[in-house]
Amino acid sequence: MWKRLLVLSICVWMSVTRACAVENPILNPSFEYLFGFGWTSYQFSPPGGGTPALPTVGTFGTIGSDFNLLPPYDFSDGVYVCGMESSAGVSKNGGICQSFTWTSGKADLSVKVRSCSGNPNNPNQCYVRVGLAPGVTANRNDVTQWEMSPQSTAWTTLTLPVPENTSAHTLFIESYQPASSMDIMSTLWDDVRFTPYVKISNLHVAVPGDVNRPDTTARVTWTTNLPCTARVDYKSETGPWRFVDLPALNWNHNVLLQNLQPGATYVYRVTSANPGCVTAVEGDYTFDLPIHISDIAANVAGFDVTVTWKTDIASESWVDIGLDDNYGRREGSAGLTTDHSVLITGLNDMVTYHYRVSAKAPNYSTVYSPDQSVYIPAVPVAGLRNGSFEEPHGGQNPSLYPWGLFTYNPPQDNPIDGLIGPYPQNGTDSWCADVVGIKAFDGSYFLGAESRLVYKNGGAFQQVYNDSAGICCFAARFASYQSDDAGLYDTRVNIGMDPNGGADPNAASVIWWSGLSPTNDNKWYPAGVAAYVPQGIVTVFLATRQQYSLDARAIAFDDAVLGTPPTMSIGALRNSVRTPGARLDSKVVTYIEPNYLTYEEKAYKKIYIQESGVPAGIAVLLGPIIDVENPPDLPILGDKITVNGALAPLGKEVLVMGYIWSVEHIAPPVVLPAPLAMSQRSIGGAAFNQQSLTKPGVCNLGVRLRLFGKVTWPASGSGGDVYLDDGAGLYDASANPPAKGIRVRLAQSGEKVFAEGDYMTATGVLTIQNIGSFSNPKYAYMLVTNGPDDWSLVISTP
Repeated sequence: MWKRLLVLSICVWMSVTRACAVENPILNPSFEYLFGFGWTSYQFSPPGGGTPALPTVGTFGTIGSDFNLLPPYDFSDGVYVCGMESSAGVSKNGGICQSFTWTSGKADLSVKVRSCSGNPNNPNQCYVRVGLAPGVTANRNDVTQWEMSPQSTAWTTLTLPVPENTSAHTLFIESYQPASSMDIMSTLWDDVRFTPYVKISNLHVAVPGDVNRPDTTARVTWTTNLPCTARVDYKSETGPWRFVDLPALNWNHNVLLQNLQPGATYVYRVTSANPGCVTAVEGDYTFDLPIHISDIAANVAGFDVTVTWKTDIASESWVDIGLDDNYGRREGSAGLTTDHSVLITGLNDMVTYHYRVSAKAPNYSTVYSPDQSVYIPAVPVAGLRNGSFEEPHGGQNPSLYPWGLFTYNPPQDNPIDGLIGPYPQNGTDSWCADVVGIKAFDGSYFLGAESRLVYKNGGAFQQVYNDSAGICCFAARFASYQSDDAGLYDTRVNIGMDPNGGADPNAASVIWWSGLSPTNDNKWYPAGVAAYVPQGIVTVFLATRQQYSLDARAIAFDDAVLGTPPTMSIGALRNSVRTPGARLDSKVVTYIEPNYLTYEEKAYKKIYIQESGVPAGIAVLLGPIIDVENPPDLPILGDKITVNGALAPLGKEVLVMGYIWSVEHIAPPVVLPAPLAMSQRSIGGAAFNQQSLTKPGVCNLGVRLRLFGKVTWPASGSGGDVYLDDGAGLYDASANPPAKGIRVRLAQSGEKVFAEGDYMTATGVLTIQNIGSFSNPKYAYMLVTNGPDDWSLVISTP
């Protein structure tokens, strides 16, 4: 009778599985055909003690069943389960295994398990565990990782991932019951389920989907690793979602989308499903219907505008333009092209025009772009022009136009030289070759002033129309040289901006950055200013102011840019070529100088900031601060700050002049970016805009670091500074006396005792500090700490 039932059940099961697209490679997964079908049983002796035993298959909780010791008697699947139950003082340890083959990608194996003891207040740590071994094997030791059941009278599911790109695997399910337990133990399992994942490959969209309907059809094709249904959901950018659903199971899928909108962009996603499998969804992706219009742009020059766009199909070029979306004027051409350009002349300045472009071609529907707008600004110019001093004008190639020259105080001040060149970066000649040898930052020309025992105080300015109010940054590259050493009477580089649009460089409304080259040679450095500007004319200045008639001096400007500071990372700003001005958004404040810094007779607050998850940091000067007794909203340690400003050199450090900032105060406790543990040999480095004091390499200036070393110089009386040496062999000749290692500033060092020869670890921000004097500066790398918790003695000398 059992044999007949077993044969009948097997036949029914095989017919059911054949009706599904994917058969379960596990035979007898619910143990409804007793033990002899599919599974191999085994027993084992666990290392901690316990009796080996073979598991059994039986009913659960009925009279005369194998498993009726521990209620509740709820079944996970069918009427039979597999496992072991033992009475007090007896343990049973054994399991079952089955090998199977699977080659169709990712899948999961899950097993329902139940492990519990007769005393819930004294868990005896019996459990069911399942594991997967590669290949065909009966050795349980081939399992590399087991999943273990929780202690519970409820059925729970353990899941194993089936590796991809392999064929044979062996599933092991076993009971562990410790020998030390005096309680009833129940370790059961049932309902082994195999769940493949549907995988979509070779997804492709073809336009047109039907050559007879070239602008209203698309065809989406893909393949799956299993026979599956096919569905495509799609919508235009402005329309509702629609779908095509093919319920038949196939490996290769081909879906035609019809009645689409010509010229529109569509979003689509594909779905493939198979009963008993994990459904796959791919998307959202896009495709364009012809005639597709893209890259619409309007280039304004004086009272004229040139509208350009592209199409994927050669078509006519037409522009409708007017004061509103009724337009009223049409310009264009009936010639067929994919690159379109239409010149519209005779427009009025200070007016916003509406326009749209259209495309028409044989066998295609005419399509129109959405309404566009273009503002014709006040002439002379819109946007900074000739920032690299390479543009021609009026028969001159190159020229200074539209830059104009000025002097601060004529007639005692002489004008600057003006346009300098050609001295290309890769050329053989250089300007002022006998003293400094400057070449262009980019191109071949730049703005310059050279003097020997005469004053040349002045520069160039340009008035620019700014079409929207907001934060604006003006920045440029400069190189400066003077024959005397740096000191009190340096020749100053001045970069300025007047938000009011005035042309007087002496006006109080001009915002200036003043400085000089930290290397006093032919290297180019960034600098700039930022400010809120209204809509209208804004004036920018590039100038030099000579405080003393030195023997020789040379100042050059190149690559000027004006615009909204782009948001970027600290690392990108350090390496920026055309954007030395930027917005640094929501950076963590990692160090704050305790005192105000006086720079160019103005007060600033110097802080260090760092990315939250990236080891990139930089110094920022916030200010100028007009009233230090009633300062603006300044950050504290651990706050997040957003800074708008420009890179600029100060001493040997290129930092950010933070003209505009906002603070997000973070509630305690303070959480700072994790420090980098680093050898001293890796300290420093350089970036495009940052020179290294010692060597090239990855720039870690401004980053929180953790250093370890031996105290070589306690620096008693020098503000809590020490030198730590980790054996890297670094030597700081700028110290007095010279010292071995890296200089570390220990905050509140009076609270701890240390001495030369101690070993110490310190966490702080890597900075460059002047450890000399104002008239005789000496620069060194220094790690600055925030408090006594940031440093500690590791080994103290006796």
